[in-house]
Amino acid sequence: MKRYIVIFIFLTAVYLISSIIVSNKTNKQEINNAENYINPCVLIANNDECSYTNEKGGYEIIFPEEWKGKYIITEYSSGEVCIGFYGKSETSRKSYLKSLGRYGLDLGWIVDGEHIPIDGSCTIGEITEIDGVQYFLTTARGGSYIPELAITANANDNTVSENEKYLALQDSKEAVKMRDDLYDMNFKVRLIR
Repeated sequence: MKRYIVIFIFLTAVYLISSIIVSNKTNKQEINNAENYINPCVLIANNDECSYTNEKGGYEIIFPEEWKGKYIITEYSSGEVCIGFYGKSETSRKSYLKSLGRYGLDLGWIVDGEHIPIDGSCTIGEITEIDGVQYFLTTARGGSYIPELAITANANDNTVSENEKYLALQDSKEAVKMRDDLYDMNFKVRLIR
């Protein structure tokens, strides 16, 4: 009986210690994420190009030709990069996260290994490794705003113009295709260092 009590106490101690370690790591990551949202970001509109160059990370991403003029990039001081859809409809150009300095509709994120989010987005895959730093593609944070386009396109009231409904429907199709391109990793990565 004493043996079981000792084993129980030992396992309880191991559990408590590991919980504290995980909790501290989570808290640090939450603080880093919070600082990332507070830190300034740079909005990069690549309307005439099909590539995005990250000087800090040392890589270039070449998107499919159909992406030309339809995406927007937001770089954060932490090195995280948000890839967003930016279409012709007002709905696609809304700033759902204006306080964070982001525009368009999130399609996905590029993060280094230290910034893999704990907010419910999923890691799709590693896109490259440079100087021992791994870069990953993750899904849109906190869910996708793409359904907003379909909601606007199917609005049954007079608050949305017929033109906006039409543009939102077209944008919805484009955004879904671009999101699928991204999640299927249908792009090229080139090292620039």
